[in-house]
Amino acid sequence: MMGFARSTLELKLLTLIILTSCQSPMTKVPTATWTPTHFTAPDGTEFPYSKWLPQRSPRAVILGIHGLGGAASDWRPLGEYFRERGIAVYAHELRGMGNDPLGPRVGDLDHPQGWFEDFSSFALRVQSVHPGVPIFWYGESLGGIIGAHLSGKASALGLRPSGFILASPIVQITGKLPVWQTCLLKLGSWIAPTYRLNLQSLASNGSSPAQVVSTTSHEAQLEHTPHAVHRFSLRLLQRIGTLVKANRTLIKKNSRPILVLYAGNDIFTKPEEVEQFFGEIGGNHKEKRFYPEGYHLLLHDVSSDDILADIEMWLEKYLEISA
Repeated sequence: MMGFARSTLELKLLTLIILTSCQSPMTKVPTATWTPTHFTAPDGTEFPYSKWLPQRSPRAVILGIHGLGGAASDWRPLGEYFRERGIAVYAHELRGMGNDPLGPRVGDLDHPQGWFEDFSSFALRVQSVHPGVPIFWYGESLGGIIGAHLSGKASALGLRPSGFILASPIVQITGKLPVWQTCLLKLGSWIAPTYRLNLQSLASNGSSPAQVVSTTSHEAQLEHTPHAVHRFSLRLLQRIGTLVKANRTLIKKNSRPILVLYAGNDIFTKPEEVEQFFGEIGGNHKEKRFYPEGYHLLLHDVSSDDILADIEMWLEKYLEISA
């Protein structure tokens, strides 16, 4: 019973913590380099990256941005599917996640600017390798937050996404706390920003095992995942909450094609929240696909074949228009 109460309190505390933070805008993409296997971020950190290339020059490129606790290898189903269809897929590792070469930083992030600079620099390198080729950004969960946040600044930064795919986007932070808990939370996030919470307790609320796919619990999945991250710092989660809130305004300025994919059994995002978010997206070229039986990790679950086919159909439409 005490474990349940603690998990519930942690979830509520998280909700309040992630509602306050700030970040400075990026006005120029820092210079970065890469090799066939590694990407050197602007701060000098060498991250591995993954790529799936067709035998011939690609007719389009997908840039994947993985989710919280994920890795570039999460894009393998997408990469293997689309390279057989003449489309290249690239994905870099997010700092603070399981494949971050700086071990102490795993599960932590001092500022989201690192995410923005890493992805923007990586995207520019991909553009230089495939000049004139349509490039689509595909963000899953946290990756969708990062991609959406940069979407409104893309042109000013020299980035040229042809469109966006947002899968299982985190679009709203819900929950309320009594005043005393709110004060305790704010104090705790100030004096202990690197204190870490277990994602399992946050996702399940302590009442039942959390599931991000239909076949197993999140906890069991982590046991077999080499890049698993079990605990995340308060400040990292706080940064995510700030981005979620900011994206509700930024997404209204969108003018590029966008496809939103969401599931009926997503433990992090309710379908009605995604539908409200979809209605706020700017532009006339937006589409959504709902998978009632799906879970948070759509590409790794029961609806994966349908999802890949839907993405292909959507891409082909815009590739035909741009041809």
